Amino acid sequence: MKRILAVFLLTVATVAYAKVDPNEFSMTIHVWRSTTGQDCSTRGCSPTQVIRATIDGNKYALQAETILSKGVLPLGDYKAKLLGKENPKNPLKRKYEFLLEDGSTRKFKIVGEEE
Repeated sequence: MKRILAVFLLTVATVAYAKVDPNEFSMTIHVWRSTTGQDCSTRGCSPTQVIRATIDGNKYALQAETILSKGVLPLGDYKAKLLGKENPKNPLKRKYEFLLEDGSTRKFKIVGEEE
């Protein structure tokens, strides 16, 4: 039983720390504003990050899907990829994964559009 548990934990740790393929992140997103905010639900509010970014020439507000334990994203250009299927009729339902300099990633969802 202990051997099975050890193999399971080793497998989970390997998958969790697997490096991402930078070639999957084919688009460039420019972050021009980065602030903290509140993500409120029926369970209460928790701190989150809100960024303003230019994606394919359009300006959007995006909210991090993780709490601020990873710190605030600095301004600049990031390689990114679209998560899920793209819905051209409603770009406000899109989610993106950003590739950071250290090889880690962070996920953001669009929460607004700007002019």
